[in-house]
Amino acid sequence: MGVPDLMRPSEVAALFRVDPKTVTKWAAAGKLAVIRTAGGHRRYKACDVLALLAPAAPSRPATRRPALNGPVPGLGPLESAIMNAVWDAGRPLTVRAARDRLDYRASDNGEGHDPAYTTIMTVMGILWRKGMLTRAMGARAGNRRAWWYEARVTREDHLAAVIRDALNCAPDPAAVLRRVSSAHVPASGVPRSAAPRAGGPEHPQHEPRRQ
Repeated sequence: MGVPDLMRPSEVAALFRVDPKTVTKWAAAGKLAVIRTAGGHRRYKACDVLALLAPAAPSRPATRRPALNGPVPGLGPLESAIMNAVWDAGRPLTVRAARDRLDYRASDNGEGHDPAYTTIMTVMGILWRKGMLTRAMGARAGNRRAWWYEARVTREDHLAAVIRDALNCAPDPAAVLRRVSSAHVPASGVPRSAAPRAGGPEHPQHEPRRQ
């Protein structure tokens, strides 16, 4: 059984720094789905609270938002590049069309190069088996033999699923949400908590591994 991810009104209020009555008003307005316990107490799903928290976080001019063509949590570097290309296209793509749209350079002996067509075909087949892509063979643009791939899930739905899985692994989902709301990402894009300590070992950067 997964770890329960229900939060008390007081926990939600503390997370947003508001009065618990404000949380009740949000639920009445439909901003938060309320769950009643057997004793009649109000509870809120942590994933719903996180979804409401994200747009409510104050903007920080110094914070660099992740690029849309950057790595996708839960996917490898080449998988991320392919899914970003398909998401950005907003329409079915062949393997060749996806390869032409890729923002990815494989590394082999220190020299970057475009992934081979067969590599892209293999990885797109893996994404199809994972349920990230759908595919169909049809006569599009005169190409009757090619597979046409389209996203099965949106970028937002995939990220929401990753967040839910992370919360289910946490003994205290509310504590994770509090960390998210208070995390500060400097201009370098690396959270302070993730930065190496002064005098600590250096971690060399590696080129993305070819899939």
